[in-house]
Amino acid sequence: MRRVVHAEWTKLRTAPDTAWLPLVAVVLTVGLGATVSAAATPDTSACAGGCDAARLSLSGVLLGQVAVVAFAVRAITGEYRTGLLGVTLAATPQRLVVYAAKTAVLTAVALATGVLAVAGSLVVGRILAPFAFRPGPPLGAVGYLGLIALLAFGLATVVRHPPPALVTVLALLYLPPLLARFVPDERWHARIERFAPMTAPPAVLAAEAGTALLVAAAVFARRDP
Repeated sequence: MRRVVHAEWTKLRTAPDTAWLPLVAVVLTVGLGATVSAAATPDTSACAGGCDAARLSLSGVLLGQVAVVAFAVRAITGEYRTGLLGVTLAATPQRLVVYAAKTAVLTAVALATGVLAVAGSLVVGRILAPFAFRPGPPLGAVGYLGLIALLAFGLATVVRHPPPALVTVLALLYLPPLLARFVPDERWHARIERFAPMTAPPAVLAAEAGTALLVAAAVFARRDP
């Protein structure tokens, strides 16, 4: 297993399709958070009734997750596209071992990216908007990015092709909250927000990501590369 994990890590950090995306995720997250923090003052509407500057500084997570999703999607679909997956499975026929190694490496990189992005956002937010700076939800934001990466990885394994996989995941993230605004029934509005990945409670998002990974593992174990 250690050998397979090392091989997957080497591929992930050297592949031109994926190596630069974690950095983009950090830059987008910190950049948007800095913009929102710099624009906030005690008199703005965002700070009406008390401003949570820490939460404002983490606004960039909603943009940075696009790069995290792209990273997770390309981590698996890139190998399908280039045919490298066939070579990988020839060297390691135990498919579930390969998939577990891919999942472990992806999780580690996604969480490390989340830590850097969230920590950078909080530091910048503290500098740009020090007023009423209350402790934010850094661990929640890091965990959210990790779970979104796993959800995207699982769906991309099933879809297999890069553009459709990326569109599918992004639509799943951004469309439900948008549609919920046009739902007049409060019960259905609450249901959509409860199960939409971007607004779901952590346990629900974890269940969705876990389900996607289990289905993907079953598909990966049976389908030809």
